Amino acid sequence: MDTGAYIENVFNVRSILAIFVIGVILYYAYRKEKIDKSAILATAICGFICLVAGGIKWIEPLILFFIVGNIFSHYKKTLKRKLGVEQEIRTWKNVFANGGAAIIFAWLYILFSYSVFLFGLIGAMACALADTSATELGQIYGKKPRLIKNLKRVPIGTPGAVSDEGFAFALLGSGIISSLLLFWGYPMIVFLICLFAGFFGSVIDSVFGCTIEKKGDVDTTHVINFLTTLAAGCLAIALYVCLVV
Repeated sequence: MDTGAYIENVFNVRSILAIFVIGVILYYAYRKEKIDKSAILATAICGFICLVAGGIKWIEPLILFFIVGNIFSHYKKTLKRKLGVEQEIRTWKNVFANGGAAIIFAWLYILFSYSVFLFGLIGAMACALADTSATELGQIYGKKPRLIKNLKRVPIGTPGAVSDEGFAFALLGSGIISSLLLFWGYPMIVFLICLFAGFFGSVIDSVFGCTIEKKGDVDTTHVINFLTTLAAGCLAIALYVCLVV
């Protein structure tokens, strides 16, 4: 793809409208103290790189994740505060933890122009929303969570804790992002590949959570989120190559 194509990805009616919508969403989130200024800058960087790479299609998963993720994060906020699992204000670390893999796949697409990297981006963002959904909704509706490595009962909010409800919400989150593929006209097999990759990535996130993460260790949590989303994206690409190509 030449430079003119990259410019066209940004400077067209749909992209400019999307940038405006993102700006409004970010301003609202900032005014409501859901994100800080560093998160705004990080989101702008992530979104711009993805927009340059593939146009509006490449930032739709990020927009969907941001909107749905914030809705889930602030659902029953008072109850979460009582349980001690309320999320703090989002910073640039949260953005790159969940969107860093998307940046990598966007850059790879810019360098090599292989369309398969779009499925990597979808798989990564599906994992990010799967993990967010399982955490934010699973902590509310999950009954008697267990530690994933030994199935022992643990308190709500324990790193690596899982529940049947949490798994269902993880599948829901992965499905929300992966459903964009059906909307774009891709076959069901591609949707199922990214659905599985996103869900599986969230399960691996739980495994890491109970083995190397300590409760309250935010930086480690961000690193784990980045690695698992990247792994989910790579898994989506590998499955696509093996099952479809």
